[in-house]
Amino acid sequence: MRRRWIYVSASCLAVGFCFGMLVDTPKQLYASNMAQAPAVNVPAAQKSTAFFDFSDLAEAVQPAVVNISTTKLVSSRAPSVLDWNQIPPQFRDFFRFFGPIPESQPENSFPKKKKLNSLGSGVIVAAEGFVVTNYHVIKDADEIQVVMGDERALAAVIVGTDEKTDVALLKIQADGSYPYLEFGDSDELKVGEWVLAVGNPFGLSHTFTAGIVSAKGRQIGNDIPYQDFIQTDASINPGNSGGPLLNLRGQLIGVNTAIFSRTGQSAGIGFAIPSNLAKFVVDQLRAKQRVDRGYLGVLIQSIDEQIASSLGLQEPRGAMVTKVLPDGPAGKAGIKTGDLILEFNGEKIKNSSDLPLKVSTTPPGGKGKLKILRGGKYLEIVVALGELPQTEIANRAPSSAPTPAQDFTSLGMTLRTLSSDELRKNGLENGLLVLNVNANSPGIDAAIQPGDILIKADDIWLKSVLDFDVAVKNAQKNKKKALLVLVNRDDRNRFTGIALD
Repeated sequence: MRRRWIYVSASCLAVGFCFGMLVDTPKQLYASNMAQAPAVNVPAAQKSTAFFDFSDLAEAVQPAVVNISTTKLVSSRAPSVLDWNQIPPQFRDFFRFFGPIPESQPENSFPKKKKLNSLGSGVIVAAEGFVVTNYHVIKDADEIQVVMGDERALAAVIVGTDEKTDVALLKIQADGSYPYLEFGDSDELKVGEWVLAVGNPFGLSHTFTAGIVSAKGRQIGNDIPYQDFIQTDASINPGNSGGPLLNLRGQLIGVNTAIFSRTGQSAGIGFAIPSNLAKFVVDQLRAKQRVDRGYLGVLIQSIDEQIASSLGLQEPRGAMVTKVLPDGPAGKAGIKTGDLILEFNGEKIKNSSDLPLKVSTTPPGGKGKLKILRGGKYLEIVVALGELPQTEIANRAPSSAPTPAQDFTSLGMTLRTLSSDELRKNGLENGLLVLNVNANSPGIDAAIQPGDILIKADDIWLKSVLDFDVAVKNAQKNKKKALLVLVNRDDRNRFTGIALD
């Protein structure tokens, strides 16, 4: 069956069918008479060899957990009653059982707009009434209400949002101060550690569930650019989005965001944004209502075992540079296509998702100390980071049909040199066009396809088919198991390893 990544806010159109409307829209803003509130006072967790007692912890954190109700005005696609004016005259007799036939109906007798309500969760993170939730919970909302534990519904405004991490920061519009949760250190969180998830699943407010940390550093899809999710088996369902994931000290160590499910309900695999990433975003949104991120200026990929073998590594790790963007910080510092970035500011890079996250949480203008592998040698290069551009780089125009040229076959692939006109149209300086890939060949095993452009093989830039032949022979002479090839497909570069055995 097809996988489904479900971001767990819930529409009241589904929830309301079973439970009715859970939160009425107040006609006035309720003022708070609360005294100055500190962070919630969480008692030490009661631990024995047989069980954990979560009741004191749940009681202490409950005041800082809120439900979020949003309203969105949308165009009505169809009238809620029969529109006689839209029925052709020849069919009107069939509809007379609906009641008396009106002579005419005014144009405004049917609504042009209707309200859609949705429910989610959130957590207060400052006494001034700042509330963290998911961006997808409040996206495109016309009205937002924060429903407190005592059932007061308070209007809220958006302080700032960050779609790249799915984090949003709200501010309760009422006098007074509020109990809040402190951020914990998600880097210190251990797999197997007990956690509690709190939220509003299916409209059931302040629902507590317990589980453990199943894994850390998860990437779950392409909808969110910066991913480092905590995975937990604590039950998370639609409506839990934006609610807190807590450690046993009552600290906020994650913001519940998504579930893996084939049914739309919890399957024991939930995901939360780690608190250190959420806090980085929240601090910037509070200070300047936007998020400024460091910028390296490279396109990268993870490597597989074949590529790792071609580089002389025991296991796949790091992020390989497939392209250095023009006039970017990396290019100015001397980073080259084919460099394998293994560390950033002393932290190991596990894969291609790891590097952008570390770079993005470094302030623009800051320094990035990179440890790289190039040509079998380890180097250290310091890069002055720029600021991540707000717009994406435009795609180049697709290439035109190839022109006839002499063909060359190697490793099951038929290749030819690109003409200068083809290189110009593809924005490349050199390359070989793949005309055909034989079945059961090393090329097909490496997922090479007709139409791909081979740019580089090991350390040789491919300006002619003879260059590819030299690269293969050099690799075989050095008894390498695979040839590292840079491939351009659909205007994107990617490395792959082609087996030589």
